[in-house]
Amino acid sequence: MVKSYSECIKLLDVRNVKAISLDHDLGSKKSVYDVAMYIVKNNIYPRQIYIHSANTVGAQNIYQLINRYKPDYVELKIISYVQGIK
Repeated sequence: MVKSYSECIKLLDVRNVKAISLDHDLGSKKSVYDVAMYIVKNNIYPRQIYIHSANTVGAQNIYQLINRYKPDYVELKIISYVQGIK
């Protein structure tokens, strides 16, 4: 498990990540939206991307960004603590 933007980027760059679960708020200057931007700009897509966050606006923003550019093989879902899997 990684807990910062830089740790996540290092993991994405070094390993063949098959699944990732993203929580919008990292508690630092960079958010998971920045990680999503990195994924899109560098075309590094795990096969499964799950977004979980109590920050529903942030989760939707990440979803919309990744969904717009992701390849067809990528499974993308928002997991809401209130509503379950969407």
